[in-house]
Amino acid sequence: MRVKFVNSVMAGIAIFLLATVAFAAAPTTISYQGSLTDGAGAPVADGQYLLQFRIYDSEAGGTTLWNSSFRQIDVVGGLFSYNLGDTVALSPSIFQNNADLWLGVKVGTDSELIPRTKFTSVGHAFHAETAVSALSVEGDPFVRKSGDDMTGALRSPGLNLGTANTTTGYLNGYSQYGPFRTLDIGEFANSHYIGLINATTGHWSASMEADPNGGGGGVLILRRNSAGDVGFYLDGNFGGSEEPAFGITGSSRDVQFNMGIAGDESVKLPDDAISSTEILNEPGIATVKRTNWVPLTQGTGVMEDVCIVTITIPTSGYIHLSGNINGITYGTTGRNYGRSQIDETSGGSYYSSHGMYWGGDSRAGTNYHNVLHTRTYFKSAGTYSFRLEAEAYLTNAAGAETKTRGWLLATYYPTSYGSVITTTSDPNEFTDAKAISIEDIDGTVTTAYEVDLRELELRAARLRAETAEAELELISAQQAQAEQSMNEKR
Repeated sequence: MRVKFVNSVMAGIAIFLLATVAFAAAPTTISYQGSLTDGAGAPVADGQYLLQFRIYDSEAGGTTLWNSSFRQIDVVGGLFSYNLGDTVALSPSIFQNNADLWLGVKVGTDSELIPRTKFTSVGHAFHAETAVSALSVEGDPFVRKSGDDMTGALRSPGLNLGTANTTTGYLNGYSQYGPFRTLDIGEFANSHYIGLINATTGHWSASMEADPNGGGGGVLILRRNSAGDVGFYLDGNFGGSEEPAFGITGSSRDVQFNMGIAGDESVKLPDDAISSTEILNEPGIATVKRTNWVPLTQGTGVMEDVCIVTITIPTSGYIHLSGNINGITYGTTGRNYGRSQIDETSGGSYYSSHGMYWGGDSRAGTNYHNVLHTRTYFKSAGTYSFRLEAEAYLTNAAGAETKTRGWLLATYYPTSYGSVITTTSDPNEFTDAKAISIEDIDGTVTTAYEVDLRELELRAARLRAETAEAELELISAQQAQAEQSMNEKR
C-alpha cells in the first residue's frame, strides 16, 4: 500500500539538560504528529500501521543519527501521533553537535517518505546554550550572570580563581557595606602564594607562600600595621639553607632565631634583653678524688697520674683547677722527695713554675705532707681532661718509699673581672709576655713567661663579635630581601 505523508508537526518543550543535575519530572521526548493519505489523497483506513522514524544530519542521504525502529502506530482518520525518544532514547549530543537535522518517516515496506522534515529550535532545546555550565539545587539556582546572587551550598571538587592567561586570582567578599577584596592567590617565579587582604587598607595582613628557594619549604608572614610592614615571619627554608628561621620585627626592636647558624649567634635578642652570653655559659664544676695510695716508682723521674678530671665547657672561658696532694715519705733516713703538679699531658715533664716539692733529707720514720696546687687555663668551647700527677724525685736515697693520693676540682668561668696572671713556657700566643727565672730545689734555673690570660679572652670576644656582626648583617640582608619581595607582592 502506498501512502503519502501530508503534513507533520513537531511540538516540544525546551528541555534543559544541565551539566550535573537531571530533572526526573521533565520530558525528554519530542512530540511528532502527521497524516497519511492514499494515492487519491484520501485518508487511509483506520488501524495500526508500522512506522519507522530516523534522524539524519542531511536533507538527503547523510548519516543516520537516531533510529526508532518500526513501531505499531494507531492511525485514526489518517492522523497519527508519536513521541520521538519514547522507546529509543534521544541523546542530547545529537542536537548539541549538529546545527541542522532532518527527520525521515518510513511506512511498512514503502520507501521513506520525501521530503524529510527539518528540525527547528524545538529539538535543539535539548541543549540550551545558556545551560552549558548552569547548576541547580533544590529551590536555589546558581547562575553565571554578572550581578546575580548565588545562594545555597556550593560543592565542587575544585575551585579555579583566575584564568589560564593570568598569574593571580582573587576572592571578593560582600557585607552590608558592599563588596571587598578578601584573598589573593597567585604565583611568582618559583612559588605560589595566598594573601589575606585588609579590607580597610588594601594591604596584605597575612600571607603564605610556597618556598621561593625551591626547596619544598614555606613562608608565613603576619604584618603589623596598615603600611604592610612585616611583624612576624616564619621561613621553613631560610635563604635556601634547608634550616628554619623566624623573626619578630617591631618598629625599633626585633628578635631572630636562625637554626642555620651555630652557637650563640643563632638567637638575636634586643640589646636590653637577656643576651646570648647570659643564656648558655653559666659557671660549672667537675671534680674527682683518689682515696687509695699510689706508690710512686723510684729512679725514673716520670710523672704518674694520681687522678684525672674531665670538664665540658659550652663556650670559651677560663678553667680554674685546684688540687690537693697527700704525700707519704718513709723507708730511708736519706733524701726522699716527691714532686707534683697539674698538667694536661700524660707523663709530661715537671714544670717548676707550677709544680711543688714535698719531703726532705735525713728524716727518719714516716712523714706526711699536704700540698695545694692551682692552675688556670683559657679554653674555647669543648671537652678537656686535666690530671693531678706526681713523681718520686730522681735522686732519692736507696730504700726510699714515696706514696700519694689526692683530689682535683675543675671550675669553669665564662669571663674575668680583673687580671688573670699565670706562667707559661710558650709566649707565642701573647703580645705582652714577661720573662722570669725560676730556681729549682737542686739549683737548676729555668726561664718562664708571666702572662695575662685576659688577652686570650679579649681576642676570642673580638672574634665572636666580628663573626656575629657578619652573620647578623647576612640575616638582615636576607630579611630585607624577603620583606622587599613580599611588599612587592602585596
